[in-house]
Amino acid sequence: LPLVWLNELQSTNVAGVKDNFNDYEPWVELYNSGSTSISLNGFYLSDTYTDLTKWAFPAGHSIAGGGFLVIFADGETSDTVAAELHTNFRLPTTSGANWSLGLARTQNAQPVVLDYLSGTVGAENEAVGRTPDGDPSSAVVLPRPTPGESNLASSSNRAPVLGELPDRRVIE
Repeated sequence: LPLVWLNELQSTNVAGVKDNFNDYEPWVELYNSGSTSISLNGFYLSDTYTDLTKWAFPAGHSIAGGGFLVIFADGETSDTVAAELHTNFRLPTTSGANWSLGLARTQNAQPVVLDYLSGTVGAENEAVGRTPDGDPSSAVVLPRPTPGESNLASSSNRAPVLGELPDRRVIE
């Protein structure tokens, strides 16, 4: 399986990174823990595990070895430009609402889950991420969001509301 991970997610972004229309939007960050670039052709993001191919990465996009890629999960695909991607679904922003996010790719014409995160919307500007980056067995509420950068480890990190995440390779 490719070494691409759902690394960080922020559903209630009110003071962080802005999109190309200067709007605060929910976002997700991918991380490539490998040393070589990985093409995202045939990869998908979805906010539901019953439709793993909900949003396809546009052709020609890749993620560099050791690199990060931020995607706005705002349901505004018309805002997509070459350097900034927007999904066709919006992550929930209401405190206490549950969210799910899956990363999949096609294999033998079937979607295969590569990674997933599930949780509950927390406080404004709260981000859930993995420390160290790409570690499938860890997900914590981060001391501050770090879109496009390594996640910060901190003694104050706490588990997200729905707890630990299972290994991504369990679901296939």
